[in-house]
Amino acid sequence: MARKKLEKTYGFKLTDGQLTRYDKIYIIGAGGNGSYLIPNIARFISTLNTGRKCQLIIVDGDTVEDKNLIRQNFVSADVGKNKAEVLAQRYSGAFGVEIGHIPSYMSTWRDVQVERDALVITCTDNLKSRKIIADSCKNNVWIDLGNEATHGQVSFSYTGIRTWDGTIYNNSRFQIPNVFELFPDHLEKLSEEIRKESIRVSCAELAEESPQQLGFINNTCAAVAMNYVHALLTQRPILTYMTFVSIDNTFEQRFITESIIKEWSKKIERMKGSITL
Repeated sequence: MARKKLEKTYGFKLTDGQLTRYDKIYIIGAGGNGSYLIPNIARFISTLNTGRKCQLIIVDGDTVEDKNLIRQNFVSADVGKNKAEVLAQRYSGAFGVEIGHIPSYMSTWRDVQVERDALVITCTDNLKSRKIIADSCKNNVWIDLGNEATHGQVSFSYTGIRTWDGTIYNNSRFQIPNVFELFPDHLEKLSEEIRKESIRVSCAELAEESPQQLGFINNTCAAVAMNYVHALLTQRPILTYMTFVSIDNTFEQRFITESIIKEWSKKIERMKGSITL
């Protein structure tokens, strides 16, 4: 059997100048994945050098309900309170870091107005908010978390055009595609989601059917996302753009290679003229 040729991987990392501008982290969604990721990021921010400030901003208009306690990182005393506010107050006090919150849903870009050169992390259970991010981000690193009952994925993308630091691919400038560019079928799912939004089953309702599975997969996705955040803000090369996980302790990573870069350019070209909200 012929051996498969190993391809060279390309590592993404911020330059020193870019790193100093990445002083805000926006987390969109404070439910299953977000509620587990937020304390880890807050703890990490507290360890950064005192001369460098980094603010965490949580965005979610949802209220904690009894059904959320099955799989989300809340306690019974939180029921009836806004999720973003609860987590911002809890972990800013616990770790002594600045955490802001926006207690509203992201229905348009104006609801949040994410700044350029900011880290954006989406932990929502709908495609509409992801499409808003995809259409509006400029010069932002975007980490997206998504999951079903027994498996999930974390994607890493960059929405600005820049050169690679360390190893540069053909001296060219390009971006790491987002979830819509990697998975064009998401646009079809988005159209269907918009039409059937009123009957969409939420993750919280799904959790009532299989609480143990959903709780564990949220923790796993949050841990993978935290690895991306840590690598980005400590300037370690990021070699993968996608990580798939499952509750069976199986992981699959997609590495940034020359063939993948060529495939991206074709997919991004086909994305032109896609639907907008």
